Amino acid sequence: MVDIGGRGSKINNSQTLLNDYQKAVDKGELSALVTFKQYVRARARFDSEIVGITTSKGIIVKGYSKHSIARHFGSIEHRRNGVPIKDIKQALLEAESKNENDTSISIKHYGNKAIVTINPVNGNIIQLNPRTRRR
Repeated sequence: MVDIGGRGSKINNSQTLLNDYQKAVDKGELSALVTFKQYVRARARFDSEIVGITTSKGIIVKGYSKHSIARHFGSIEHRRNGVPIKDIKQALLEAESKNENDTSISIKHYGNKAIVTINPVNGNIIQLNPRTRRR
């Protein structure tokens, strides 16, 4: 294990994390202003503060997509605002939720400031969106 997150957080495969980070930056999903260290710390926070939550619909959050981490930070290139962890938690714990349509299995949790989409079958967060409009 390699300590790359600071404060004692241990990450098994730093090369995979670095590859995920670089792909997100290359695709413009993640601003190059976000450092690798910030990316790793955000993943550690997701692991400790988001994974394990039981949503208002009774779904246990078991994981999250790489895309979700990028959406947490936002993107200058894609003109997307980020979604703070406190807003993700509020949406999962307290918000109204509904299926997008009859054929979709994903459930959207509409929080005060964020919309969090989760797969109820595997418990993975698929994506995050700020609820406010861009200016």
